[in-house]
Amino acid sequence: MNISSVGLGIILFLCALVLLWKTYRLTAVTRLRPFWAALGVFIVFFLIGYAVFVATLIRGDELTRLRPLIAQIFLWGSIFVLLCSWLFLATV
Repeated sequence: MNISSVGLGIILFLCALVLLWKTYRLTAVTRLRPFWAALGVFIVFFLIGYAVFVATLIRGDELTRLRPLIAQIFLWGSIFVLLCSWLFLATV
């Protein structure tokens, strides 16, 4: 369950990155483009964290007894980012 939750979170983050890239390309106000790019960098940074966590789960290393909670936070965090990216694209 934990690996599938984090794996789904990774897929949703990748979808959010695609939407963010489309938004970046559509942005008419060029002075805002660095902020959109910074948002993309943050998404990539969190995506790396997800990948490291899922690798830890696959290896079976014991990080904490809160693994199910961490996996759910990752999943719902990626849903939040995906919804934000969709909203950004819909309002540009």
